[in-house]
Amino acid sequence: MSDLILSASDRDARLVVTVRNGGREPVRIWRQDNSWGWSSFELLVAHAARPEVQHTLRPKPVIWTANLPSYVELGPAESTEFEFRAGHPNWEGLDSVRPIRDQELAVRVVLRIRESPEATDLAIFIGVAASSLCVSHPPHRWLFAENR
Repeated sequence: MSDLILSASDRDARLVVTVRNGGREPVRIWRQDNSWGWSSFELLVAHAARPEVQHTLRPKPVIWTANLPSYVELGPAESTEFEFRAGHPNWEGLDSVRPIRDQELAVRVVLRIRESPEATDLAIFIGVAASSLCVSHPPHRWLFAENR
């Protein structure tokens, strides 16, 4: 079981994800501004009235002009925030959510860090942590660029 605790909130034109270390030891997670961390978050999105029908959104790949493994270290009870905005990142799977964009959405954020030589060398957390469901109300400006 992970000592990382995730929570998400829909704040105007941002989806803010808070990652908190609930353990007694420091933990490291990838920053998003490098190839190791870029795809570590995914969103599970559903119509709030039918949360069992989920659509998985993953960041589309990007080409890095400069790329070094970088991380955030969280001491016990420390937290950090990650923000998602319309178009940042561009999400694979977004078209599957468009038909329900005028509805309340249930959103779960998943942090999934896979094993890699860099993760092992830098003692990065390897595993999965997920938030509880967050309800997002239309127009979901954090997700759809045309609703800004």
